[in-house]
Amino acid sequence: MMIYSMFPYLTEELRRVGVNRWLLWHEYKSNYPSGYSYSQFCFHLQSWIASNKTSLHIEQKAGDKLYVDFAGKKYSIIDRATGELIEVEMLVATLGFSGLTYIEFCQSQKKEDFLYCVENALHYFGGVPLACALDNLKSGVTKACRYEPKIARDMEDLANHYGIAIVPARSRKPKDKAWVERMVNIMYTRVYARLRDDRFYDIGSLNHARLPLLEEHNATKMQDMDHSRRELFERDERHLLSPLPKDRFDIKYHLKLTLSTNCHVYIKRLKSYFSAPYRFVGKRCKVTYTARQVSIYLDGEQIALHMIGSIYKRYHTNPDHLPEKYKAFIELSPEVLIERGKRVSPEVEEYIKVILDKTPYPQQGYKTCEGVLSFARKVGHDRLSTACRQGIRYNTYTYQFIKNILSYQVDKIKEDQPTEQYQLPLHENIRGADQYK
Repeated sequence: MMIYSMFPYLTEELRRVGVNRWLLWHEYKSNYPSGYSYSQFCFHLQSWIASNKTSLHIEQKAGDKLYVDFAGKKYSIIDRATGELIEVEMLVATLGFSGLTYIEFCQSQKKEDFLYCVENALHYFGGVPLACALDNLKSGVTKACRYEPKIARDMEDLANHYGIAIVPARSRKPKDKAWVERMVNIMYTRVYARLRDDRFYDIGSLNHARLPLLEEHNATKMQDMDHSRRELFERDERHLLSPLPKDRFDIKYHLKLTLSTNCHVYIKRLKSYFSAPYRFVGKRCKVTYTARQVSIYLDGEQIALHMIGSIYKRYHTNPDHLPEKYKAFIELSPEVLIERGKRVSPEVEEYIKVILDKTPYPQQGYKTCEGVLSFARKVGHDRLSTACRQGIRYNTYTYQFIKNILSYQVDKIKEDQPTEQYQLPLHENIRGADQYK
């Protein structure tokens, strides 16, 4: 009696070069002498192969599944500088129930382009279905497996962000993605063919041109039906999609970096430095970053978090991460210095403001301001205020001027006293009357 469990093995063997049914039957008879005759062997084997070629129609549920795949045939844009043709990819995403379709052209099938297009598809539909069925792309699936495929980390992050399950197609099973593959073929006719005589020099203009064609496709009544994909979607499917989250998804990048002696790690892609507490200098840290923020971890604990704004900064430094001897310098700013002057007196505040205004680059005046403000601790607020008031009167805004006023106690001279009673101190910068004869 033939063992039916042998049929999958025999079917695979038939695909190998030089292997035929006659050879397989001889091998079978050598193991089972009382088994089937050659004709019966071929009959049962062929019946089993035919049974596996049948297909089952799967009824699609509204709001259930989104099918995603890249088109096999690429479109081309023109390099404006060289005239060279550059091939670009087209991603197709279609809802299984209504057939509402989204397409977008992108540079490659890399994860940045792939995830960005999938996210744009969800925003085009205005909601999130329960699952996303995708081919075994490296951007979405790191290891194909019939029973437990390994989803790429970034694809899993996207799925968690939008609350959608990822269902990879089985390897070498094109029927698993028949919906999207049929739509790809339709897109060749309704988009590729319609744009075949147009010239595009960048993906932005190509995507701009594809949009009205996409809308026309979704608005066209389907064959043998009295409604379009868009009408079916709006009527029976849109309300079953989950709402989109408030924020867009940011791709996470993961690095292992050592905290350098300047208390920063350097992220090459961002061309920027990010600080972490100085006590961890020399430690190997895990760094996770997106376009919006950078997180630094050590032994599973977050030790630093930096938000990235729209304005580029080479150094992102939290003063609390630095030793005390560096912290005061990092915290300096025009606002801080002016506020310190204001706490002494209005005259000192004005004096500090003018020093900062007179320097072409604010940080050039930081040390001068620090020197002037240091006298508040050395001689007291009143004497410093008087010295600054005299500096304002004589329109002289330097650390040395304030130092001379206080060193020679000129600030103690009452402003209503006759000046001829007092001799100015000798100084190399003071010229005598004979210099003006």
